[in-house]
Amino acid sequence: GFGFVTFASSDDADVAREKLHGAVVEGRKIEVCTMSVVDL
Repeated sequence: GFGFVTFASSDDADVAREKLHGAVVEGRKIEVCTMSVVDL
């Protein structure tokens, strides 16, 4: 599956990506990428 999350600032998004990329959630490793509206 996948999901999209928005943040109040790019700094908040950077912190979340750094902390969560590669984390294991319910036994599954997650990948966190930065995207913008243009990327969609």
